[in-house]
Amino acid sequence: MNLIRLALRELRIRGNQKMFSFFFVLNLSFGLFAFLTVVSLKLGLERAISEKSRESVGADLAVSARRDLTQEELKVLQDGLPKGSRASRTVQIFSMIRPNGQKRVRLAQIKGMPDDLPFAGSVELRVQGKVRAPFGGRLGQKVWIDQALSRDLGIERGGKILLGGKVFDVDDVIVEDSNQGSSFSAMGAKVMIGLGALEKTGLVGLGSISTRTWLAEVPMGQRSTDELQKLEDQLNQKLEDPAIRVRSHTNSAQESSRLFQYLSDYLGLVSLAALALSAFGVIFQFRRYLSSKIKGLAVLRSLGASSSQVLGIPLIQVLFLGTLSGLLAGWAAQLAAIPLEAILEPLSPYPFRAVWASSQWVLAIAVGTLGAAFFVIPELLRLLEIPVSELFRESRMEKESTPFRPWAYLPMLFGWTALAVMTARSWKVGLLFSLAVLFTGFLVAVLGRWVTRWASLISFFQNSLVLRIAFRRMTRSPGATRLAMITVGVSTMLMNLLPQLRNGIESELADQGGSGGPGGRPALFLFDIQDEQKQGVDHLVEKSGMTTVVSSPFIRSRLLSINGKAFEKEQVKNTAYRTREDEQEQGLRNRGINLSYRQRLTESETLVSGREFTETYKGEGPAEVSIEKRFADRLGLRLGDLLKFDIQGVDIDAKIVNFRRVRWSSFLPNFFVQFQEGVLNETPKTFLNALRGPEEAKNRFLDQLIEKFPNVSAVDVSEALRIFRNLVDQIRMAITWMAGSVLIAGVMTLSAMVRYDAASKTWQMNLFRVLGGTPKQVFSILALETVWVAFVGSLVGASLGFLVSFSFTVLVFEGEPAFSAQSAGVVISISVFLGLALAWIFGRGLSRRHPREILHQEGS
Repeated sequence: MNLIRLALRELRIRGNQKMFSFFFVLNLSFGLFAFLTVVSLKLGLERAISEKSRESVGADLAVSARRDLTQEELKVLQDGLPKGSRASRTVQIFSMIRPNGQKRVRLAQIKGMPDDLPFAGSVELRVQGKVRAPFGGRLGQKVWIDQALSRDLGIERGGKILLGGKVFDVDDVIVEDSNQGSSFSAMGAKVMIGLGALEKTGLVGLGSISTRTWLAEVPMGQRSTDELQKLEDQLNQKLEDPAIRVRSHTNSAQESSRLFQYLSDYLGLVSLAALALSAFGVIFQFRRYLSSKIKGLAVLRSLGASSSQVLGIPLIQVLFLGTLSGLLAGWAAQLAAIPLEAILEPLSPYPFRAVWASSQWVLAIAVGTLGAAFFVIPELLRLLEIPVSELFRESRMEKESTPFRPWAYLPMLFGWTALAVMTARSWKVGLLFSLAVLFTGFLVAVLGRWVTRWASLISFFQNSLVLRIAFRRMTRSPGATRLAMITVGVSTMLMNLLPQLRNGIESELADQGGSGGPGGRPALFLFDIQDEQKQGVDHLVEKSGMTTVVSSPFIRSRLLSINGKAFEKEQVKNTAYRTREDEQEQGLRNRGINLSYRQRLTESETLVSGREFTETYKGEGPAEVSIEKRFADRLGLRLGDLLKFDIQGVDIDAKIVNFRRVRWSSFLPNFFVQFQEGVLNETPKTFLNALRGPEEAKNRFLDQLIEKFPNVSAVDVSEALRIFRNLVDQIRMAITWMAGSVLIAGVMTLSAMVRYDAASKTWQMNLFRVLGGTPKQVFSILALETVWVAFVGSLVGASLGFLVSFSFTVLVFEGEPAFSAQSAGVVISISVFLGLALAWIFGRGLSRRHPREILHQEGS
């Protein structure tokens, strides 16, 4: 108790210790504030999902597939549900619609609702007001359309639309639908219609791209999250076909908000960047603080105090300041989450508010306290390596003779990596981010060692007194110089990483050739073209002035085995924490596989390994298949593996002959698995076509397409890109907001370093003034030293930003990197300018003080 009282008393009684406490708390609390702000927003989204998920799905459980369930599967479903449950089927399909008698067309998601659905939720109609579930029986032969469709096509209640060659009356306009489904469908236009009426349109036929969903309601007493999760696991195990997906309403709703969740995960990493820079500031300030207490600790050691007693006082002080930082950061995070809500809420399918629970106070205090301890433990342990006699030399802490103990940094590294993985919900992203920060810090530290040595050599060959003193000053505090360089390097790496990632995303979206020109993106994407309609559609394309870029057959299948081992459906892991890799692996296994065939690669595909297909299949041995590289990696496939597919009841053996990389953003028909010609040509199938052409030809083609082939749907690629670009703009705003916190954290840390450097060398500058140095020369020395450190650190950091952005773009975003030297130049310029500004702020007072004042202060 006496040790605690002494430690806390020391923080109050001396001016330098008060300043240490203030800047220590300021640095650490700001990094924690950025981290906790994102945590509170993520918890807010999770709570909104939990509260609204049953209304969103419209039931307790959803069983979906792109085909009808067999009688055996329906029996499994019925037997697997608790007694007293109800289940009914809906059908969703995309199709072209237009006002009757007009030429304007629009792609919409058509949702066929039976009379008894949904089991939960409501729909707000413009005229009829709120209609609660079930409302399928009110549709009959009429339709409800959403507001976007009403606006774009100029249709109100009482109008008529053409759907699948049949005319339907518009009964009302949907203002708000609680059963909003997935994020993709929520962005598109929607039409609700009675299930019987939809089936009469002929749109839901063999080979059409439609989704059948069986919604189930279980008895009230069996709707807890744990019981629904258990029921989900049991049905997933019994329904063995990977094409059948079973989800409770909670898991389904989480999937629908996945875009927002991914964004919040990446924002969490940006907040960790701010925390990392704050850590550098904390380490630096503690190092300087420990140097100022070195004589007092030496006296304690010489009087026989134990190591725990010697280290106990500074450690208790750090733990106290870390706890205080956590409390301040938590309080500030509650206030600052409000403006970020306004930016992120448009990306969420649910209205939400940031949540601050008691558990977050525990997290804030734990990260603040343990983080502060982990940050300073290496410095405290290094202190024990120094002999007592050497401790009486104040400059001893700056010397490099003490051995480097990597194990002392392990708690900090393990804790940091665990926090990164937890925040990103991805082993790949968390580890990559941690390695990027660690590698940048290590490389800058190594280069910093050489820079200080070069500075020593350069000082001998300088005629300029200012240059000679500035370079020699850097060699007298090598540890502080390298730590300053590390801070600048890591901050500029992170600041350059963000615009480079943005450039990669924007280059993927850029339509370099124009949708109508060669080499550009297609103008239209057609799907659900029946086999017997293929020739007629091709003729219509040619007649309208459009060009078919790629036409790909579309065939549904099941993967039965890999090298003779059954390909089993992976069960949902019943755990509170799953990484993104777990979700991707489960998603790939728990799905059917769509196949196509072609003999040559398209412009959006690149051969990675293996060989191209041989000639057309002759019917001997296994067929040859090409697998998309990342799909193969996730399933552990290798060249030469033998696969068995079930294609509409027929087993077909295949051998992997190559892996290819696909540029999915090309908007061309691409598939994970492609067969060689001659294997699937006679299989029942539909076609996907990508078309290019000028705007007038596109409009002319759409008018004729819905007249002659009403079941064929067309996606306007430019409209899809517009929607996606709007989302990217929102994401950019959010990332920019958080990137500002990284910059502020870097400035705070660098300013602390410059301030301490200026204060610690006051006597040296005063001696220089006494010997005839001018105030201008004093400022020039400090400015030159600061700018040199900022330039070297930012140059290395910005360069590594390219390497890290390349790794993230290729390994995480699975895209093509696009670099901008201009962005790196801006980041370097900002770092140098900030270094100069900080030198001016802290050096101005020093250079203007009269030597007598400093001598009097030192003497007192």
